[in-house]
Amino acid sequence: MLIAARVLQGVGAALLVPASLALINQAYLDNPAGRVAAIGVWPGCGGIAMAAGPWVGGVLIQMLGWRSLFLVNPPLGLLAVALSARLAASARQPRAAGGLRLTVQLFGSRVFSLCAAVSLVSALLLYGLMFLLGLYFQRTLGFSPLWTGVAFLPLTVLVSIGSLMAGQLVRAFGSRWLIGGALVLYVAGFGQLLMSGTSPDYALLVVPLPIIGLAAGLITPATTAALMNAVHPAQAGIAAGTLNTARQIGAALGVALAGTLL
Repeated sequence: MLIAARVLQGVGAALLVPASLALINQAYLDNPAGRVAAIGVWPGCGGIAMAAGPWVGGVLIQMLGWRSLFLVNPPLGLLAVALSARLAASARQPRAAGGLRLTVQLFGSRVFSLCAAVSLVSALLLYGLMFLLGLYFQRTLGFSPLWTGVAFLPLTVLVSIGSLMAGQLVRAFGSRWLIGGALVLYVAGFGQLLMSGTSPDYALLVVPLPIIGLAAGLITPATTAALMNAVHPAQAGIAAGTLNTARQIGAALGVALAGTLL
């Protein structure tokens, strides 16, 4: 039953994320600068949720047990339904025929392919690291669920900050330079993490974790903006779905690969 419920949650997320991005793209068809800013806010909200999630989850587990985590979802889901019902009816988006064929054709674009690949790798690194850190904080350092959530904040808070900053940085420097800079930050952060040893004290993680979080926060809006600018408005929904699929594949691979290291 638990697995079936999680499958349904995954299906809902798979529908929600690309649809929301397609709506943003539609709302700013004639305003590229506004679209970049909106795309920066879009993952920024996700980053805020990422920062709050481990801490709130830790509080709930510490006080009410792990089953309490599932009690949070129904009221949040109902709130989301109420908010979506208040959206003004939007014009039907132009549709492009041939979903799978068109998706394959989109990969013929160098910009599209690179953005999808970078998003996949970024998700692989971030979620693989978070999986390992969650186990490391509790099993090795002996942190409680509450303190494990707090220990993630240097990483997750910077994801939020990076996402909210990305819109202005894309307008100032362009997506290509911002993606390149974020990849350099990834290398610097993981390099410091590897040099800290196999069993580092938490104090040694305080510097590399914010660097990695900032890199992850910058990459998502930058790749999303570049990808959406590279496709025709009629292809926005398919492009958004493909990008989200690349991220989810990266996240799943990251957790699976991290699990093999244990």
